[in-house]
Amino acid sequence: MDLQHSIFAFSMLLTIVATPAVGQAVTQPNSQNLRCMEGVYAVEEFKRDGEVFRPPQVSGRLMILNGAVFWIFHDMTQQSKQTSYAAFGRYTISETAYAYRYDDYTVYTHTDTGTSVTRQPPWEGMRQFTPVLEPDGMRLRTADAQQDFLCLLDGGLLYTFRQGDFRNYRKYRRIRSE
Repeated sequence: MDLQHSIFAFSMLLTIVATPAVGQAVTQPNSQNLRCMEGVYAVEEFKRDGEVFRPPQVSGRLMILNGAVFWIFHDMTQQSKQTSYAAFGRYTISETAYAYRYDDYTVYTHTDTGTSVTRQPPWEGMRQFTPVLEPDGMRLRTADAQQDFLCLLDGGLLYTFRQGDFRNYRKYRRIRSE
């Protein structure tokens, strides 16, 4: 093996040794690995009451960037009642938590009898999430465990929420990261 090939082989070995394996667990949550939340996402799946829906029955975007959160979601799973959500607000990331709130939240419901609009936010103040490291990614969970985000190893994001007896979710695929 000539010197050029030896240097190349040595540099490749250093790269392999110095680079963590894909999906390797982080030993402790911190603000740097909580940044897995940040990016622009497209809805890939929506599970409600045990049934999974995909585009074009559902569509939407979630953007979490530079302290701002934007969410648009269209639920066209029922012909007789179609619902669209539009919200924007802000978020914070610290060493030990992710939190966000909506400053503006609007729900448009279209039925055979017309369209109604509500502007009541789903909660008041910041919704706080605490990080938990798991084999499948970084999970951020509310204190009552009713909602959580899972930063997936493939870069996607899974938001789960309890609704009655069901554990529902919206699965997002990353379309842009910062």
